[in-house]
Amino acid sequence: MRHDSEHDSRPSKPATHSDKIDLLDLIDFQELQKIQDAFARATNVASIITDTDGVPLTEASNFSGVCQIIRSTEEGNQRCIKSDKVLGDKSRTSMRPNYQQCLSCGYVDASAPIIVDGNHIANWLIGQCNVMGVTREQIKLYALEIGGDVDAMVAAHDQIPQMPLETFERVLDLLWLLARQLSTSGISNLKLRREIAEVKRTEKALRLERDRSQKYLDTVQAVIVALDAEGRISSINKKGCQLFGCSEQELIGQPWFDVCLPQPEGKEEVFPYFLKLMSGEVEAVAYFENPIITRDGELRQIAWHNALLHDDQGRIVGTLSSGEDITDRQEIEKAKSALEKQLRQTQKMEAIGTLAGGIAHDFNNILSAVLGYTEMLQLKLDKGSTEHEYAHHIYSAGNRAKALVQQILTFSRQTEHELRPVDVNATIQEVTHLLRSSLPSTIEIQQNLQSKPLVMGDPTQLHQILMNLCTNAAHAMKDTGGVLDIELTTVELKDNLASAQIKMTPGVYMQLNVSDTGCGIPAEIIDRVFDPFFTTKKRGEGTGMGLSVIHGIVESYNGTINVYSEVGKGSTFRVFLPAIERRDEADKRQDEDIPTGNERILFIDDEPMLVELSTSQLETLGYHVMSRSSSVDALSLFEEEPDAFDLVITDLTMPRMTGDELAGRLKAIRPDIPIILCTGFSATITSESAHRFGIDAFLMKPIIVREMAKVIRDVLDDK
Repeated sequence: MRHDSEHDSRPSKPATHSDKIDLLDLIDFQELQKIQDAFARATNVASIITDTDGVPLTEASNFSGVCQIIRSTEEGNQRCIKSDKVLGDKSRTSMRPNYQQCLSCGYVDASAPIIVDGNHIANWLIGQCNVMGVTREQIKLYALEIGGDVDAMVAAHDQIPQMPLETFERVLDLLWLLARQLSTSGISNLKLRREIAEVKRTEKALRLERDRSQKYLDTVQAVIVALDAEGRISSINKKGCQLFGCSEQELIGQPWFDVCLPQPEGKEEVFPYFLKLMSGEVEAVAYFENPIITRDGELRQIAWHNALLHDDQGRIVGTLSSGEDITDRQEIEKAKSALEKQLRQTQKMEAIGTLAGGIAHDFNNILSAVLGYTEMLQLKLDKGSTEHEYAHHIYSAGNRAKALVQQILTFSRQTEHELRPVDVNATIQEVTHLLRSSLPSTIEIQQNLQSKPLVMGDPTQLHQILMNLCTNAAHAMKDTGGVLDIELTTVELKDNLASAQIKMTPGVYMQLNVSDTGCGIPAEIIDRVFDPFFTTKKRGEGTGMGLSVIHGIVESYNGTINVYSEVGKGSTFRVFLPAIERRDEADKRQDEDIPTGNERILFIDDEPMLVELSTSQLETLGYHVMSRSSSVDALSLFEEEPDAFDLVITDLTMPRMTGDELAGRLKAIRPDIPIILCTGFSATITSESAHRFGIDAFLMKPIIVREMAKVIRDVLDDK
């Protein structure tokens, strides 16, 4: 018998429980069965493949009835299994085919081991060959030993193939060749199976790692997105999905620059740059900000931190970016910036107010002298004379200067808003006086003031409304020139008309129209002109707060404001405010007699020229006057003779001791002494606060003789 083998002659190792290999896991059962059946037909011997414990792995081929009869009995089956195991054990230890006489009935059986990767995993058994000359009598005796059917056993014995030992050994050589082929196939399949198992383990590990990484990314409160080299989304976290309003499945594979960025910038500008980045033509930018567009069409501003992704060859294959939604923060910063600008503007206006107060004090002292001496000059000149006419012109010019100072103070005043009846007609006159000197000559101001309504409001706020509307109108005509038209009427709104207006009830209203012939407002933005921070002006030309502030003021007065505009023709802003009844008083004639008296007056002002002027004026009116240019000196004089005076007239702003402080000291000495306070600037004191200090009357500089005479008489007569 030949035993050619490519295998190591060392004994094989049985597969342990942990690394046990099953032949049927390596070779398909049907293919294995076909090979076994073909071998049995070619050799005319019985054939079966079992595991190392003798348990069949295939169905028996060419088995005679002898084995079936033997295995049908308990004793015979046990002897068969024992015989197969002994034969298999021999194959395991020798790694070569072996044959032996069957321990059951004496036929010759053989076994060839199937060894895969050094592990003995199965045996290919052949047998039921009458090589040793077993007779019918021996079979009968064996049938009786195991309790089998004697006649059936003899009949089956006659079917057993008989062959000489040399022929059986050649069959055994063929068996050994086939067994080695199965071993080789098993090794290849085992390697493939292990590779597949390794791939599966790797895939599972990668899947677990990916899931773990995705969980980490999903806990990050920032958008994490990866793009491939073509700009398609390869990965995005939960925050990103929430931001876009889409699921991960909807976003993966989508072209980022087409779907997620506003167009046409995304596709036409950003995507070409991305392709250059992928090709290495441009350097990567680690940080930048740009808008994205959500499923609902909302634009959100995102701050991105970026990194390039490379393969194992160092080639750029995509990008990984983390993004923070800074839209709300930017809006807050814009609002904060606007508020800071407004605060700076407020501080500037407060500074202007303070400066104006100082200027007004000095300028009003000068005007007081000009107007006062002019009044005295007029009293000494013959009416109708050229000199009297000249003096009248000086007086009129001085009054215009006085009004101009008051306009500046009104414009810059930063006081609590106190509602009182305001003459809108007079406010318009003040504003237009200021505008005429600041607008270019290409803009013509026209006024159509058809009524003189009063409204309850704050003079400064009404001044602000008109000034803002007029400056906006002028801005619309700055390049082309045009007409700024201001129209003032009083209208009565009936039920149907009032219902057409916003938040208006029927009644009498002041209607103020401010129109221009400028560029007009496009229809697509006209509904936003009253929104805070909205402006069409260039950076540095406006904050977008003017019209929104006006809108708030008008609504706080239970009024309304609207706008009508045509592009290329101009705009009209209409303001409706509730009008109040005017209580007209008879106009005083300029030549009405000036009140006089003969009481004793103490006059104090830190300006010597005004002291001299006022003393002369008061004496002309018949009063007995004691004057001082120092509040401290005046206090000393009053302390010496508190009953020597019937009235005290004092300036407010003086060194060492202010007028209101002096008034308090004088009242402490003599509570019944009447005091009149004069000043050129009222930002720090009002009529109400003056009365709290014990002051009986309050006069604004420059003081006109007629006004001063009337106030003096009113105060003294009240006492």
